[in-house]
Amino acid sequence: MPASRTQYTVFVIAIGLAANVLIVPAAAQKSPLLGYAFPPAISIGQSTEVQLGGFDFTPDMQWFVHDDRVRLEILGPPGEHHVPPPPYWTGPRVSTPALPIPRETRGRIAVDKAAPEGFVRWQVANANGSSSTAMLYLSRGREIVESRVADRPQRLDSLPVAVSGRLGRLTEVDRYELVAERDGLVSVDLMARRLGSDFNGAIEVRDAAGKMLVDYADTLGVDGGVTFAASKGHAYTVGLHDTDFRGDRAYVYRLALTYGPRAVAAIGNNTLKETSRPTDAVVEVAVDVTSRLPLDAGEHRHTWRVEKDEYWSIAAQSFAIGGGIDVALAVVDAEGKPIGENDDAGGTTDAAYSFRAATAGDYTCIVRAMSTRVGADDEIYRLQIVRQVPDFSLSVPQQINLPSGGTSELVVTATRTGGFAGPIRLAIDGLPDGVTIEGDPTIPADKNEAKLTLVSAKDAAVVATAIRIRGTAEIDGKQVTRTASAVAAGNLCPRTDDERRTTQVLLAITMTPPFELRLVDHERQRAVNRGTTYRAEFEIVRQNGFTGEVRLEMAAQQARYRQGIRGGTVTVSADADRALYPCFMPEWLPTDLTRRMLVNAVAAVPDPQGRPRYLVQPASGRITMILEGALLKLTAAIKEPTLRPGGTLDVPVVIARSSKLALPVTVELVVPDEFAGTLRAEPLVLAPGQDRGTLRIAADAAAMLDGDWPLTLTATALEEEKWPVVSQAEITVRFPSH
Repeated sequence: MPASRTQYTVFVIAIGLAANVLIVPAAAQKSPLLGYAFPPAISIGQSTEVQLGGFDFTPDMQWFVHDDRVRLEILGPPGEHHVPPPPYWTGPRVSTPALPIPRETRGRIAVDKAAPEGFVRWQVANANGSSSTAMLYLSRGREIVESRVADRPQRLDSLPVAVSGRLGRLTEVDRYELVAERDGLVSVDLMARRLGSDFNGAIEVRDAAGKMLVDYADTLGVDGGVTFAASKGHAYTVGLHDTDFRGDRAYVYRLALTYGPRAVAAIGNNTLKETSRPTDAVVEVAVDVTSRLPLDAGEHRHTWRVEKDEYWSIAAQSFAIGGGIDVALAVVDAEGKPIGENDDAGGTTDAAYSFRAATAGDYTCIVRAMSTRVGADDEIYRLQIVRQVPDFSLSVPQQINLPSGGTSELVVTATRTGGFAGPIRLAIDGLPDGVTIEGDPTIPADKNEAKLTLVSAKDAAVVATAIRIRGTAEIDGKQVTRTASAVAAGNLCPRTDDERRTTQVLLAITMTPPFELRLVDHERQRAVNRGTTYRAEFEIVRQNGFTGEVRLEMAAQQARYRQGIRGGTVTVSADADRALYPCFMPEWLPTDLTRRMLVNAVAAVPDPQGRPRYLVQPASGRITMILEGALLKLTAAIKEPTLRPGGTLDVPVVIARSSKLALPVTVELVVPDEFAGTLRAEPLVLAPGQDRGTLRIAADAAAMLDGDWPLTLTATALEEEKWPVVSQAEITVRFPSH
């Protein structure tokens, strides 16, 4: 269990029943990837502007939300790449695989008042294929967005409230300050992995004197939270960071703060019940129990009566109900003979098993804990043993990429229960014009699979469409229809198999790019000076008569943690087949590792209906660079600088140039977003041969600044009047309190 100090929790006593992604590749082009939304929590009944982040986006993206009560309006094209800011990994982690670099698109999400609170998936597609799904959370509570100045705590005026934030850089710690309005418990709940954010949160609560009151580390990857005792009128600070102090723009979260305890699980009593199923058949529930597994008990045994040839389903849950044990189950017959066993099922640590009884008698289900136990109150489980009725369910892939004018195979898998063995007729709702099914869409009797062939007409428009697959069968003289579900991405810690699934399948018709991007001399390792812009030569190979304009862009996924390496966008005219791509290499890069840049070619190509679609083709090789010494070095020769509102600060600067860089150098102040409009400095230009000067920084008279703040100075020279050579220096300026 995660380490913690004083925790306050509550258990709700409940009597009775407790309330393969398959992607068909499309040639070699790059499908878009998701992704995150910021803010990730959307208020029900309102309209909220969001930034939708993803990777390898194009201007012609199609957007889908898996709930008709949620409407998404796109307000602009994808923006620039968000290159991670410093600090960067150093030492042994310097070669850590790079996280993808997002681009964000502005959107507006409106949610109907009747929409239920909970998670909703969203998804994108273009002519290169579809993405997997990402998550939104629909809320009926009071939602605000993180709005902090640098590392200072953000004041929360009252509770309950939920804050949408993000850990945007390495080492970031987000802090929120509150003053208790009453005596009692305050609970803090983290939602991160459930939103698709791949970080493990650490929460700490301190009083006004800085004393730690409670902390929590999500070592199990299940989000979680803390509860602490607060006194009216006293101030408390809640801090959140990744357990390994990682940070990235995609690390979005929702932190909910409420008065009162946290309900983390439910426990109850044995019960025998009958309940209705969709087939209107009566289902026998032989065992339904929620129980604590004591530390001194190695297992619990539950026995029930079974008749020959009956079908039974068993589910043992702990994670799904907020428990803290990894449960496993085993079944033995009346003679003690093992029937079967299961540990993990449905993508969780809970267990499930189904069987057909070969003999009659009293069968026994054995529940065990596979995880180490410490006797905690949440070491509970729920066991439900149900006699199956004839029925079926269907599973399909969530993403289908169908080549324009070609075919794609769709595999539909049936899970039969209760002895049902009849044929299942299949149908697909929502197929776009020009797409048909080839062959007999039926899962034959006694079979568990059908392979359908989807066919795209040669003149069909290249579009993406949300579809649903249905199956209909006759069971006990009645027509029964089931909608197929698919395992979907987004939730990194689903509690149940249902939380992993969606009934919306995305079908994307794709095109093959009529061009290639070849790196000239791609096997060569290039020597590059730190702080300079290297220009790599590419060849554009045009095919099938393609003569359009091509853009060269930095790929979202790079080979290593890039430490600020970046590339822009280069437009190649229709009559050109060669281009230089600039790779900027920051001055702080170490010289003991090669650096690599991956580049994509993007071009608009008309589909069979004449509509332009943007195709993305990766380059044939990686630009490989080894770093050498810098050509330019900036030093700020000042100690303990102080700047008052309405005043000025003179910063002496010194530059050192290589003999290879006989160029003018411009020194500028990088004004942080927090100081926009309050700080300014005229650029300082140092001519060739001039290595010293003074940069004057002025503060607005009304500037409300206090404390120590880091400011960055940048020196830039332009090779060939366009390729930057850059050095930076940081100074810490003290702004006296008013």
